[in-house]
Amino acid sequence: METEKVYSASDSMPLLDRIFLLCKSMAEADSRLRIVKNEEDKSTETQKEAATFLKLDDKRLGRDLELYNFMATLEGERPLTARLLEEIVLPLKRISRLAFRHGIKQLQAFNMGEKQNEWDELLNSLSV
Repeated sequence: METEKVYSASDSMPLLDRIFLLCKSMAEADSRLRIVKNEEDKSTETQKEAATFLKLDDKRLGRDLELYNFMATLEGERPLTARLLEEIVLPLKRISRLAFRHGIKQLQAFNMGEKQNEWDELLNSLSV
């Protein structure tokens, strides 16, 4: 049984770095996941306008990591963290359980303030 690697992400770490660590942890758990930059959506062709995103079996999963970072400046980190769960981690639940569990573990390190207990309970309930 493989162990789940959780990267240490502190609140003082820039959000984009924490998002990247979330994706890196999941990509290391499943070789079908890759973090790519400047690639087309459904191919490996170069697209200079494309930012960094996660691909599963060469198909985009979620949005550009830089866009998630920008969205946090508009709506805050808590709603963004829930969006990361919904758009990047949850789709992996049936496709790659190990990558999914790695994503859940990484999301538990995100600070949800006074809602941390509820956040942890939600994530724990999803991972069973």
